[in-house]
Amino acid sequence: MTGRRLLAGLLVVLALGIGSLFTVVGPIVAGRMNRVEAGVVRPPSAAAVALHRTLGVVDLHGDLLLWPRSILARGTRGHEDLPRLQEGGVVLQVLSSVTQTPRGINYLRNDSTTDQVRLLAIASRWPLATWSSRVERSLYQARKLAAAAQASGGQLIQIRSAADIGRLLAVPASNPKLVGVLLSIEGLHASEGREANLDRLYDAGHWMMGVTHFFDNEAGGSSAGVMKGGLTPFGRDAIQWMERKGVIVDLAHASPATIDDALRLVSRPVVGVPYRCQRNLSRSTEPGWC
Repeated sequence: MTGRRLLAGLLVVLALGIGSLFTVVGPIVAGRMNRVEAGVVRPPSAAAVALHRTLGVVDLHGDLLLWPRSILARGTRGHEDLPRLQEGGVVLQVLSSVTQTPRGINYLRNDSTTDQVRLLAIASRWPLATWSSRVERSLYQARKLAAAAQASGGQLIQIRSAADIGRLLAVPASNPKLVGVLLSIEGLHASEGREANLDRLYDAGHWMMGVTHFFDNEAGGSSAGVMKGGLTPFGRDAIQWMERKGVIVDLAHASPATIDDALRLVSRPVVGVPYRCQRNLSRSTEPGWC
């Protein structure tokens, strides 16, 4: 009987530990990674406020989909959600699906041997398939955005076509709080090196794709990677696939060699390339930068 009681007690402790992981650890990590620095904030001038009210703000990057909190409700941690985007006059927000980040992430040198997003996916109770698959992580985040848009009462729309952009620009007078969201990918490692997965990600609404993030991947070298090389054969095929599909090519975090290679292949504007990089890509020796 004593042994059974001990076993039952251990099972209770294990269950409590797992419950703590699922309900406590995820929000704690999210809070630490999305801190709002305390300090005295000087209020903007009346002229600045008046100017801001005339603007339609476009923000090209946000990681809101990664974290275990509501897109639609005002949050107590982090920097963005629908109410704050509306108050800030944001007309278009690009939200990225992040699928892998290395431990000790930095702007100089990272490899791909560690995966902190896996731990976050487990702690945040993402579907089991996301624990081992980067493409499933992107698809899960796409579903999260689609569900939020559906539940927003018309306040949040996902941009999937030029017609959606036209709709977004045509309705500010009748719906001044409307916010459009364009879904992006932080690095083509989300495709796991397969064009079939690129199609799946596109069909899920990812209409902007970054070639690399903080480490070299199957598509090319990162400015913060180890080798910092150029596009791989898969990377060249992926760029050409994006050209055919009309997907926006994002070269933020790409190595100079990857940027060089990509710009030789594209015929449409890209995002994420500093102007000086486009003028003279090969001469820069600054680590982590173009």
